[in-house]
Amino acid sequence: MIGRNITEERAEKIRKVREMDPDILSAIRQNLGYKPNFEPIDGQICMMSKREMFERFMTWNGIIGYEDKIINAIEDIYGVCLED
Repeated sequence: MIGRNITEERAEKIRKVREMDPDILSAIRQNLGYKPNFEPIDGQICMMSKREMFERFMTWNGIIGYEDKIINAIEDIYGVCLED
């Protein structure tokens, strides 16, 4: 029973990852060294924190070292908390 719950929880996390914007997910996959449509890596991606996903997306798009500034600006401007 416990193993089944863990498997179901992981499957749900993978499903949520695959619901992300395709451009974002492709960038994360490519940042990890895989092709944009390589779904087997999604199990690893679903275990990342949101911050790590964001950092990998930003890095793939050439925006390196500005993650904290961007997150802080979004939080302050929109009044939302983006951290896990």
